[in-house]
Amino acid sequence: MVVRSPPVCPPSLPLVIPTLMSAPPAPVRPPESLPESAITRADQRLLRVLAEQGVSPQELATLERHWRTDRKPDEPLAEFLVRQRVLRDAAPAVLAMNWGDDLLHSGSSDLIRPAGVELLRQYLGGPPHISIDRPTPIPEVPLRGLTIPAASVSAMETPVTRKSRPVFQLPSEPVAPPPPAAPASCELTSGQSLGRCLITGRIAEGSYGVVYRALHRTLNIPVAVKVLHPDLLEGDSKAAQQFRTEAMLLARLNHPNIVRLWDFDDTVVPPYLVLEFIEGSSVSEVIQKRGVIRLDLAMRITLQVIDGLEAAHHLGIVHRDVKPANMLLTRDERAKIADLGLATVADLGRQLGHMPTGATPMAGTVAYLAPEQASNPGILDHRSDIYSLGASFYHMVTGRLPFTGKSSLEVLLKHARETLTPPVSIVPELDRRINDIIMRMMAKNPADRFRNYDDLRDAIIDADIEMQSHLTGVEPPARR
Repeated sequence: MVVRSPPVCPPSLPLVIPTLMSAPPAPVRPPESLPESAITRADQRLLRVLAEQGVSPQELATLERHWRTDRKPDEPLAEFLVRQRVLRDAAPAVLAMNWGDDLLHSGSSDLIRPAGVELLRQYLGGPPHISIDRPTPIPEVPLRGLTIPAASVSAMETPVTRKSRPVFQLPSEPVAPPPPAAPASCELTSGQSLGRCLITGRIAEGSYGVVYRALHRTLNIPVAVKVLHPDLLEGDSKAAQQFRTEAMLLARLNHPNIVRLWDFDDTVVPPYLVLEFIEGSSVSEVIQKRGVIRLDLAMRITLQVIDGLEAAHHLGIVHRDVKPANMLLTRDERAKIADLGLATVADLGRQLGHMPTGATPMAGTVAYLAPEQASNPGILDHRSDIYSLGASFYHMVTGRLPFTGKSSLEVLLKHARETLTPPVSIVPELDRRINDIIMRMMAKNPADRFRNYDDLRDAIIDADIEMQSHLTGVEPPARR
């Protein structure tokens, strides 16, 4: 979790978002046409998904023009295509999640209805600026608040990959491939300055921002600089407020198991955070290198993450994206929670001095997502983080994800409906007490999980004491 600072760009190069696809110059748009800033990164990703399904560059360019004129006020491209019955009803929620996760990319075709490409071509082949009539709705399967078309359940097992035949004839002349899209922003490079920070390298990039390693000139210490993507500022008015909220939450959290905030500046474009630099690896990287994490270390990591999450919970904060990639491990094996970019706060208006607007969107990484985060994201509490921590604990001790599938939609359904394979079935030598703790952490119903972090901490500590007494033959002392 890192922050990026305002990129050093020539003054003559404004930070703008490229058009969704390369297309021939469009006629002058009517006054109600949308500005370029209406295009978001999610829109660009969605167009790439459509291209993977055989939709041509000309069709995508036509789609962009139709969307700009036919859409409802502030209607994203995904919701527009749901209205045209091209995408499944759950597609906007899935697209809103963390696209940095390979699991989402692998199942992008399941966002489209079985006949979605044909309907899209019918729409594009009709008179401009006139929406097609809605066909008979496909029955929906309720998922505790999340509705998913019934057809998608069977289609997920065998995704439709056959390309559709165009409804109208495309031009016969050969079409040159579109030129590569221009970068959305100037990249920071080693040697550039951002505020008091000297950039020394790049650490990681996600759908939300880029993290750089830097040297703080005044403090003379290494720091991490997390920079918000400029195109998010252009295309999403909520992104800047969300970034500012992350800074304000981190400023209120001073805990040894949470990455500390050193500085924040949102008076520049793009805004950036200066964070504590962790010399070490993420738990995700450790799993990739070792396959599994030894039980004693996995228990220590989990206990330290519990301490950090409990400190956040006392401020009403729900992290919403607890996963191994957001658990940083120092060289002396101290765990620190990173990335509060998706965190939500109970009574946010009272704590931060403003009232939140709009519904809370689904957020998180599907591999570790609590069922209620997908079905009812507006009503979450610390038990959702306990579920995600349980999924992370599961991954650490087994080397496997709790649920996998061909698509993110399939994984969401498994989290909500499928019985979890007990960790001890994968690792027979795993202590049964730890197995039971993980299973309870990942209970489908939040009421069946641990009530609070104190109960969870006590259960893990008791299991550790009993394991140690079994090895030494010394009877453990009775807990008061």
